[in-house]
Order: sequence, then structure tokens, then C-alpha cells
Amino acid sequence: MEHDFGTGQVREHPHDDGRVAYRLLGPLTVTVRGRLLPLGGLRRRAVLALLLVARGASVGEDAIIDAVWGDNPPRDVRNGLQSHISRLRASWVQTAPDLECPVLRTPGGYRLAMTDVDVDVDEVTSSVAAAGQSLDSRPASAVSLLLHALGCWRGRPLQEFAGLPGWPDSALAAEQLQLDELHRRITEDLVEARLAAGLYAEVLPDLRRMTAQDVLSERPHRLLALALYRSGKPSEALNTLRGYRARLAEEAGLDPSAELGALEAKILAQHPALEPQRGGFTANAPRAPLAWLRPPAPLLGRDADLQRVRDAMAVSPLVTVTGTGGVGKTRLAMEVVSALARETDASPVVVLELASLRPGDSIDPVLAGMLGVRPGPEEPLGEVLVDYLRTRRLVLVLDNCEHLLVEVADLLERVLSDGPALTVLATSRERLGLRAEQVVPLGPLSTHNGAQDFTEAPAQGHRSVATRLFEQSARRVQDDFTLDERTLPAVDELCRRLDGLPLAIELAAGQVRTLGVMGLRDRLDDRLDLLSLPRQSSLRTVIDRSYALLTAPERAMFAGLSVFDGGFTLEAAERVAGGALTGSSTVKALTRLVEASMVSVRQDRSGRLRYSLLETLRAYAAERLAADTAAGSAVLSHTAWVVDLVEEAEGALEGPDEAQWVGILEAELPNIRTAWHGCISRSDLTAAARITVALANYAQIHEQSELWPWARALGVHPALAGHPLSAAVQSAAAQAACLQGDLDEAERLLAAAQQTLKAHPHVSQRAWSCAASANIVAIFRGSYLEAERLAREAYDAPSVSPLWRVILLADIALSRLYRGDIEGAREAVAPCARRAADVGCPAGRSFAAFVDGEVALVDDPDRAAAALEQAVVIARSVKAGYVEGVAMVSLLSGAMRRRDYQRAVDAFPAVIEHWQRSGMWVQQWTTLRLLAEFLADLDQPRPAVVLLSAADSAAEASVVGGPEAGRAKERWERLVRRLGPEDTARCVAMGSSMARSDVIVYALGIALPRARQAAGITVAARP
Repeated sequence: MEHDFGTGQVREHPHDDGRVAYRLLGPLTVTVRGRLLPLGGLRRRAVLALLLVARGASVGEDAIIDAVWGDNPPRDVRNGLQSHISRLRASWVQTAPDLECPVLRTPGGYRLAMTDVDVDVDEVTSSVAAAGQSLDSRPASAVSLLLHALGCWRGRPLQEFAGLPGWPDSALAAEQLQLDELHRRITEDLVEARLAAGLYAEVLPDLRRMTAQDVLSERPHRLLALALYRSGKPSEALNTLRGYRARLAEEAGLDPSAELGALEAKILAQHPALEPQRGGFTANAPRAPLAWLRPPAPLLGRDADLQRVRDAMAVSPLVTVTGTGGVGKTRLAMEVVSALARETDASPVVVLELASLRPGDSIDPVLAGMLGVRPGPEEPLGEVLVDYLRTRRLVLVLDNCEHLLVEVADLLERVLSDGPALTVLATSRERLGLRAEQVVPLGPLSTHNGAQDFTEAPAQGHRSVATRLFEQSARRVQDDFTLDERTLPAVDELCRRLDGLPLAIELAAGQVRTLGVMGLRDRLDDRLDLLSLPRQSSLRTVIDRSYALLTAPERAMFAGLSVFDGGFTLEAAERVAGGALTGSSTVKALTRLVEASMVSVRQDRSGRLRYSLLETLRAYAAERLAADTAAGSAVLSHTAWVVDLVEEAEGALEGPDEAQWVGILEAELPNIRTAWHGCISRSDLTAAARITVALANYAQIHEQSELWPWARALGVHPALAGHPLSAAVQSAAAQAACLQGDLDEAERLLAAAQQTLKAHPHVSQRAWSCAASANIVAIFRGSYLEAERLAREAYDAPSVSPLWRVILLADIALSRLYRGDIEGAREAVAPCARRAADVGCPAGRSFAAFVDGEVALVDDPDRAAAALEQAVVIARSVKAGYVEGVAMVSLLSGAMRRRDYQRAVDAFPAVIEHWQRSGMWVQQWTTLRLLAEFLADLDQPRPAVVLLSAADSAAEASVVGGPEAGRAKERWERLVRRLGPEDTARCVAMGSSMARSDVIVYALGIALPRARQAAGITVAARP
């Protein structure tokens, strides 16, 4: 007889009480306090299995050797056995060092201590015994117990050892036969229990299979005859018994038992004892609705989610698909049901749609009526329904549970308490909270254009899943709808702004015939009311339903969270959106919002949890906040939180936690942006100024070019005059203008700052920053003596920050170097390095390493390269893009001096693209001048003159001063002599008329390839 032992994907109930758990009914496993014990190879596992099947009795060494090694063991087999025992003990000590190893030595052998252990075989026999006691009085309980017993099998027991030399005569082979017989008996007991529970039609397929597999086994034939009789097929029942009698006589020469003869006589007499039990329930579950069996359109982009649900249903009796309203939970469940319906021998599927029920309604009568469950006189409906569900192999789909969580959970807790055959698939905006529940969160569709579904035509492959859903839905209302170069970007934007929510996308596509793609996009700010169709839920209605299930404190927090842009932390939510809530109440409200799928949560790179609202939900929450008198308070709290955050970050960025705080500021940049622009719109210049000043160093060192225009706009704000932070703001604005290459504006801002300090002596906060920023401008102007003076003035100020002391010492060294004072530059390098070590922040150390390398370029190229490479590595570790960039330029310059043309040619594109990303044109022009110098050295005068002319005509380019100015003049004169007046004039005209973007194209597309060719460098073919 064949056995169906399962595939290893079973619903287990792991033990967490600290006991040792042995699992024989499948591959051998041992767990100790929930941890899997490493068992090693096949022979070692076989040794343990032999001890386990002996159940505490001693097993002799000879018996173990015969079973594991057979008749021809190796000469040192006893040493090998001892080694396996030692390794088993070592595994035990490693897994549970405080527990005594149960593998014990006995005279002539070994035994396994079996005190306080859990063996799956014992669990099965206990369930079978309990089922036997319940069969007559509570057949439904017997069914549940037997189903649980069968669920313990994970495969054929001990089959992994069948290839051992001594297997045929071993205790393991004998144990396998006993366990096979136990499995067969439980399978037959289960059929009998189902018959007793009245499930006659349901057991017929199983009984036909069992009798076909074992034609001489009597009990399945008796049970089949009884099931046929109770299903209204007495003639077929008699034929079954008579056919078995004849086959048994012919093939075995035996007569059946008296019990079979008695059953045949009762069937002939239609004895009342054979009549089916009355009351209870109907035999067959209803079919799923047609809409669930045949979904209206292909499901896009959910293959992975569909597989997650199917995998979860294979191991858990309750799977809940959760997600925000409109994310497609019901549609995914439909696809699961449709797939199940196409499978052979699949369990019946029952679908109960709960959306029409009101909060507090009982689901028992509705579900009982759908299933045909009818209690007898004085039988409670709930108990009969639970008994029915416990005894049926079916899939129950409960759709839209969020407003009936208590009612659904109460029913399922009673049904799923004892390992039933029932599988439940629920959809809900919130999990049910049962122990047996496996939650599958469902997120929005991908709006990324790189997402591909390889079942689509190649032309569709580059479109996002969300965009393809829009196209599919739009064609339902406009059959000739197509996406082209004009409409595709607009649909991509629509889908992104709709958060990839399938319902929102489908509602939007439904209006494409009336409004068109562009009209939809332009009106999307009114999405909550715009996106609705006749006889369909509007986007607002869907969110209304979720909002209605929240308590008043949860609604207040939800509305308050709308002030966040780009997400938030728990601490931020407590500070900004908690309102009257405090401590654990805030955490409880936020947790509830996450559970209700109103707030999303993810783990960032640092391992911290970060929360966010989908933009559609944020728009809804913002409406609720605007209608609340506390709206202004939430906005002001958000601004105050941002101010405190950036001011704390300013100091923390100058310490060892710089990398962590760079990550924090990157994550919170959308919130900082919202707060800063909000301050400007309501003329809160104090908060705007505090944000701007606190972020000034971050903006420069970490190349946050978005922040530069903020400082410049605030620096010229007419209402800033006389403000305590006005000079500091103007200094930050000057620094930003300088980085963007607008040196004239930088000087105007610094002059204004100086006038402010003279006119308003009380405005002295961060006065040193004026001199510090002026020092940077002076370096770019080529005024190196003035730059050093300004750097010393700022350095000597008592309130200058520790990191700026490092930067100012670096600037002093550079000022001396660029004016030709090599020894003076070297003298400034050492104190700069000491200061950087004291500060402890990586950016400071990278500044010091850069200056060390830049000065060493004069006469020690190896030292210079090592220092500059170190500067790049350190800077990259904290995303200090400014220092990384200037160090890369110096490395490039060093390669040119060493005539390492390959390294130089390879480095130029990366450096140019670095400055292009940051928008730091003053450094870009320096790099392009270096490329022109490289071209001149390679005797490529035309591109060299074009690039030099472009740089000389650019307002953003720094001034070439010091000794370098003389070298640049000599280089230019050589180029002119090489080209001649006419050719030079043409190249000068070409370079000076180029737009900045054209210069980059020229440098990368023409000048650099010529340099590569002149240097004799070939481009390696890409694999």
C-alpha cells in the first residue's frame, strides 16, 4: 500500500517550553529550547536514531555497528563509533551548554535519556487515543485530533537511512514498518470519524483511492460500503462488499470477517442503525462566486506576492493579507481562489464577503447559511458551525475583515485551536492577532520603470507595473488608448503621485476618456474627490472607511502626521503629532495606525524603524488637520523639531558619529525642506535662519547643493536686517555663492555682513564665519596673502567651531602653497593634522590628509598619492563630497606630474562627473583647466585652447594666482605659437561662446579622446 507522508511543509506547533524535541516522522531533527541541534552526517544521525527508537533502553555497540556499517565494517569501527558519539555530545554542549547531554554510556553500549522530552510519535499516539474516546460522542473533535496526528508526518520516517549497509535487519527498518502501519491506521480512523460526523460524500474519493491501493485490506472496503449506503447508493455499497469477498477468496483463499458479513446483512435489510445522522449540516460546500473564479483582467506585478500567499497557506491554517485600502488585497485573494479552482484534487473554496456587514454584526449566521449548516433542536449555532468547519477540508476566504476583527477572531480561534483541515485566507487592513496567523503584508505596485514582467512583450518591458495597470484599465473605457512619448511620462508621474495604489490607478484610468492623461495629471491635487466612478468606491470613500475605525486619539495623531514629509521616526511622531497623548499612549496610537495600514513602516540602513504615510493618505490626513483648530500647532511643532534636529546635528557632525548623522540628515531632508519653506511662507525668519546657519557646514562639506539657494535667498531677504543671525546667514549665503562660482555675489554678501556687524553691534553670533567665508573667496580670487590673514582672524575667534579650526589651518597651508611658500605650507600641515585628530570627525581627518597630500605633491609624489588616497577613502565613508572631489583633483594632478597618462585619462571622467553632480562649478573649471594643461603637454593645442578660453570667459572660474599664474601664461604663449594667430582666434571664439553644458560634452566627447589617442592609450573592449 502506498502512503502519502506529506512533503515537509506542515503546520507545526513548535515547543517553546525549553524541552528537548525529537522528530522521527520525517527527516530526523532534534531541537533544544527551540534551537536546531546540528546532527552531522548520515552515520552520526543513524547512531542517534537507533538510540531514539530504543526509547531509553541500552543499545549494544555491536547492534549499532551492524546497523550502520553492515557486515564489513572498517578495522577501527569502534573508534569511529566513539567519534560519532563524541561529536553528538559536542553539538549538544554547543547548543545547550547548561543542560546535561542525554547520550549516556552503558556497559557494552549507549542509551538516550528520555526524561522530560517531546517525541512526535508520542504526540501522535496520544492524539489517536483521545480521538478514539471522542468518536461516538464528539466525532468532530475526533476528526480534528486525527488531522493533527497526520499533520505530524513530514515524510516517510527513517527513510534517509534506507541506504545503510545494515538497514534490512536493523531496528530502524522495523521501526519504519511500525510507523507505516500507524499512519495507515490513522488514515482509516480519520475516514471513520468523518463518516461519524456525517461527511459521507466528502470521504468517498479518499476511500476509493484507499481501496484501489490495497485491494485486500478489509477495513477500507467496509468504510467505503458504509459511505456509499449513507450517500444513497445501497446497490453500489453491496457490490463493493461482494467484490471484495470474491477477490479475497480468489487471491488469498480467505473469507472476510464476520463484521463484514454483518454489515452486508444490515445493508440488505436497510437496518436503521445504518441511517445517516440527522441535523448538523449539508454535505457539500458551496462554490466560490463566479467573479472570484474568473477575475476580470490579468493580475499585473503580483507574481511574488501570489507565491508568498500560496507558500504561507501551505504551512499555516490562517493567512491574512494586510494592506491599506485600495492596495489590491481582494484582487490578490481572487487570484489565489482562481488558481486553486484550476488545480486537480484541490480543496473546495468558500468565499464570504464581509463588506456589507456592519461593525458588531455576528458572522456566524451568515457563514452558517452560506455553508448550509443547520443546528438541530436546542443545538447552539456556534458550536455546530465550529464542528462543521473543524471537520472539513476546505479553503475559507473572509474578505474585508477590518471592521469585524473581534467577531472573526473569536470564530477562528475556536475553529483553529486543534489543527484542523480548514485553511483560512483573510483580507484585512489590520491583522486578526491570532497565534496561528501568518500575516502577508501587501504593498503598492512598483512605479519604477526598471520593473519588468518577462511575460509581457519586449516593448512593454521597460514600463513600470503601475503604468501597465493604468494602460490596461484605460483600454476598458477607451479601446484605442495607447501610450506614446508624450503621454507615457505623464502616466508615469500619475502613478507615482498615486503611490502605486491599484484602486487609485484604476479610478484615474476610468476618467481618461473624459479628462485625458494631461487633464488627469493637472487635476491630481484634488485626487480624493476626482477619483470616483459610478457604482464604484471613490478613493475618499475607501479611506473614510479606514478612518472611521480609528479612535479619537488615533485620528488626531493620523492628522498630525501629515505635517511630515518623507517619513519620520517614533521620537519625531511623539514630539510633533502626539498632541495631548504622552508616553505609551503615543506609541499605542502609532502602533494602531500601523496595524490598520494607515501608516507604513520600514527599517532603514542603520536598523532604525522609519514610518511614513502614502501621499494619498497624507493628502487625506492634511485635510483632516486643516479642519482642526490644532493645525497650526502641529506645523509649529514640526518646525521646532526640525530646528532642534539640525542644531543637534551641527555639533554631532564634528564628532565620531558623523556618518550616523549624515544618514539622519539625508533621511530627514524632505522634512527639513518642508519646514524651511514653511518658515519663509509665514515669515518666520528666526527659525529659517537657525536652520540655514546650522546646515551651512553640512551644505559645503557634504555637497548638499539643494541647500545653497536657501542660504542665498535668505541672505538677501529684506526683513533679515538687524536680526541676531543676519551676519551668520549672510556668511553662509556667501559661502554657497562661492561654491557655485558666483564670487561677485559672495563678496557683496560678505560686505553686507560686515556692514551689519558695524551697524548692529549686538549682532555678533558667529561673527567669525564672515572672516572664514571671506578667506574661501580670497583663495578663489588668487589673493593668497589676504586669504591667510582672514583665515588667521577667524581661527583666533574664541567661538570658532573645532572642525572649522581644522579647515582654517588647511586654508592657511593652501594659501602659502599656492603663493609659493612651500616651507610655510609644510609648517602648517602638522598642526592641521593634530587638530583633526583631536576633533575626531572623519571629515576633519580627510581635510588634513588632503592638505598633507597637496603640499607633498611638490617633491614627494609617493607620499602625496598615499595621503590623497587616504583622504578620498575617509571622505567617502561620510559622504564628504567636497573633500573627496578636491582630493581626486590633486590625485589627477599628481598622475600628470608623474606622466602616468593611463591613470590621468581614466580619472578625468569621474572627477568631471563628480563636480557636475554637485553643481560646484568653481571646482569644475579648475578641473577643466587641468585637462587643458594635460592636452598641452600631449601637444594637443586646439582642444587645450578651447577649454582654457571657456574657463577664462566663465564668471564662475577661480583666478589663477601665485607662481601658477606665470606658468599658465607661459603655457598659453606656447599654445599660441603652436597654433598661429588665426587658428588660435578660432579656438578662442569657440571656447568663449560655449554654454557650460556644451563645455562638458566637448571635454568628455572630444578633448579627452584626443588626449587618450595622443598618449597612445587604447580603450579596452567591454566584455
